[in-house]
Amino acid sequence: MKITKYKFCRIFNSQGSLGACLACVALLTLMGCGSLSSNKQVIPPCPKIFLLKDANTLTVFNSKKGMDITDIISDISIINFKGQCGFNKKRTGVNLSLRIVFDVSRGPANKNQSVSFDYFVAIPKFHPSPSGKKVFPINVMFKGNKNRMKLMDRVEIKVPISTKYDANEYSIYIGIQLTSNQLKYNRQQMNQNLRR
Repeated sequence: MKITKYKFCRIFNSQGSLGACLACVALLTLMGCGSLSSNKQVIPPCPKIFLLKDANTLTVFNSKKGMDITDIISDISIINFKGQCGFNKKRTGVNLSLRIVFDVSRGPANKNQSVSFDYFVAIPKFHPSPSGKKVFPINVMFKGNKNRMKLMDRVEIKVPISTKYDANEYSIYIGIQLTSNQLKYNRQQMNQNLRR
């Protein structure tokens, strides 16, 4: 069976307090980890989810100035994520539900009270097909003097699987979409933190 594509479906995004976001995320647990169903069938394990360390933050600076703390337009980070999955009766597909929590801050150089960024969900199994990675845009609006917000986004993925399903082959990677310079900056920051 040749696997060539899968389907993403973005359900919603919501803004609220960290407590509310984490409360929702805590309700989700990874299902189907080699357990038994009601008819004593062995349920396959869910695909593993990985957060890329060098793509879990994004700091946007005012390009006309510098890279000082006063030049920061926005600061975004992925602070939590959870997933669950279920298989169809014929075991020819797996439905995955992801919830990703972001911490979004508006920096001193941000004058328009909004922050925009993209994040991605990818399954290397399908590379190099364009369907192997999906990028989702997010736009956050701040009200009044508020300069920090928690955001939770949910994504549903329907993945066709082969009869010789191996969860490790369908691993999922998430991260913030970065430019080459932003990725370089993140790696420099990581190296500096390791030296401390």
